[in-house]
Amino acid sequence: MNRALTLPLALFTLTFMAPDALAGGSAADAKKRDVENRAKRIEKLLTVPCCYKGTLADHNSGLAVKMRADIRTMLSKGKSQKQILAHYKKKYGQAVLVEPPGGGLSGFVLYGVPFGLAFIGLLVMTVLMTRKRAPSAGPDQNLPKDFKIPAELEERIDALVAGKAPSSKPKTGHPSTAPG
Repeated sequence: MNRALTLPLALFTLTFMAPDALAGGSAADAKKRDVENRAKRIEKLLTVPCCYKGTLADHNSGLAVKMRADIRTMLSKGKSQKQILAHYKKKYGQAVLVEPPGGGLSGFVLYGVPFGLAFIGLLVMTVLMTRKRAPSAGPDQNLPKDFKIPAELEERIDALVAGKAPSSKPKTGHPSTAPG
């Protein structure tokens, strides 16, 4: 072989082929790593049906160990994440999924009701804030149009407002002005 080609060929081999050899290299090992990574992601999406507490990834019951092994077997046979989740949902019901899919009635309850209530609340607040308020009744609005305050009482009010003591008592015989 030509010495001029030996060095570039050696560099090419080390650059592109050696990393696979150093990382454990075979296609079977790469497939095992892929199955393991996918299995760990799926374990975080499922709960264990024996108690429904925490994720499958965090649980160590006998059922959890069996489910983990079954997931790896199904992945090795080519099943997808969606198929595996559907299998467990069919076997144990909706509660086995950590997060419900968000469709149908559960999706409406999870998303529709809170957004609907928030919308109604905003609508009520907007109506209350923009509603015109009726003018409040002032002190003169409840009196008859022909009502007049007696002159003596007006003088006494003016004197009180000015900070002076009234010079004489009103001459009206109203019980509120009678000495007590």
